[in-house]
Amino acid sequence: MVHWNDVVAAVRDVAYAPDGNTLGFVCADGGIWLYSAIKDFWAYANDERTDTLAAAFSPDGHLFASADRHGAVILRDVAAMLKSREVNATQTPEHRIHQ
Repeated sequence: MVHWNDVVAAVRDVAYAPDGNTLGFVCADGGIWLYSAIKDFWAYANDERTDTLAAAFSPDGHLFASADRHGAVILRDVAAMLKSREVNATQTPEHRIHQ
């Protein structure tokens, strides 16, 4: 489970970037989360697909892929997503990962 303030989402898959500094999560609610260990913050996007099952980074770590059970894949630019930080910047993050 990923917790962000009042948001709780079941994690379906996790991927490490090749450099080991970024984690990517796909969640049951359609949420896509990236965590940067270097910058110690989370970035969020919602692809609105609740059937997303798989996550992967490209070999160079520049792209993050999420795939659904129908075989559709969405690619995201990791640097752009981490820069945009699509979370409410006024919120105090309460980020915990539960097993």
